[in-house]
Amino acid sequence: MSRILLNTLILVELIKTKSIVLLKKYQKDAINYYIVPNISISLFNPTVTWIDPLKKHISFSFNKYECSSLYKLLQFINKVLTEAFIKYDDENIDKNVSPFYYEKGDTFYIRCFLPKSKSNYLITSQFENEPENTFHIPRVGSKYQSVIIDFRNIWQDFNSNAAGFHIELKHVHI
Repeated sequence: MSRILLNTLILVELIKTKSIVLLKKYQKDAINYYIVPNISISLFNPTVTWIDPLKKHISFSFNKYECSSLYKLLQFINKVLTEAFIKYDDENIDKNVSPFYYEKGDTFYIRCFLPKSKSNYLITSQFENEPENTFHIPRVGSKYQSVIIDFRNIWQDFNSNAAGFHIELKHVHI
């Protein structure tokens, strides 16, 4: 499946051409708004700061001042996708969309979903210039050369006004 790696210029062009579309799909307890086309972002030199006990999520951290352009890009992506969600229909106007990044002091964090390694949505891993290998859960404090994360959808809970982003780790480069 192809993906568009975002930067500010590409995102502005997608906005100008009205190319970012949301597709609504009802689930058992939620509504998912899938983002079309598949958009991704490359993150350089992320540090692993947290892995949940069930190994379903991972969090990367960055310094706000050392990675200020990434920080601004994430704010812009969050704004654009949130506006697309709100404009989708009138029912979304009063929904609170949680941002996909978290700030604390001089650091910001991005939490990603880790798809199951045996599913169609596996994570590829590359060590230097070697061919792609299977992904292994890293240790907290590990640093990657780069990672690619996909913005899959915005989910909305039926029982509350809550909504949030579902982003997945897709590729790591060590």
